Amino acid sequence: MKHGRYAAELVQPIIGRRAERFIAKAKKLQDILGEHQDAVVAEEYLRKVIARTPAAQALVQPLIERQRKRRETALAAFGKKWPRLKRRGQKAYGD
Repeated sequence: MKHGRYAAELVQPIIGRRAERFIAKAKKLQDILGEHQDAVVAEEYLRKVIARTPAAQALVQPLIERQRKRRETALAAFGKKWPRLKRRGQKAYGD
């Protein structure tokens, strides 16, 4: 994903507006993927806390659920935006 965006940034002066649109959509998608990754890492950390400190389970469990929801929201957004980015890339650069 990021390699595609970086490649688009290199050829943007040649391709023009189509590349700009692709780059903008790629940035948004990268933000969504970053949100997903943050949620995965946070949940993993919280699960390690529970493993080390079982007494913290009642406090940590709602935080884990929040991270799971963040992850699900990001995945849903990715599923919605990915086809649009793919089409934008095909328009800008062909198949």
